[in-house]
Amino acid sequence: MKKILIVFFSCLFLFACKKDDDVSLFVGDWAGNYLGADDNGTFLFTVRDDGSVTGIANSLIFPATYNFVGTVSQTGDIIATEGTSTSGVTFKGTFNGTTVKGTWTNTLNGLNYSGTWSGTRQ
Repeated sequence: MKKILIVFFSCLFLFACKKDDDVSLFVGDWAGNYLGADDNGTFLFTVRDDGSVTGIANSLIFPATYNFVGTVSQTGDIIATEGTSTSGVTFKGTFNGTTVKGTWTNTLNGLNYSGTWSGTRQ
């Protein structure tokens, strides 16, 4: 009986210490395309164990490359920005298995571009 209690409390301790911000389902490299009426291109980003995101988007219309940073929540919501949310490029979306998709906006230098984006795990 003593061994059973030790095993039980050991398991309880391990599960009680599980991180609330576990993003392990989303960790890795992701790539895809963004599309819009005024701009479109490709992107690549990496999700790290701590939920941080770093990536790059390359326009196929303009000579522009956007380096962005962001976060992923444990529920799979992603937000990544170059600049600020009021004057910058912002990608918002949600992970679903091995895919991710969402919307983007570009308000840099007074622009008002927007569209959708989607990608897959690499």
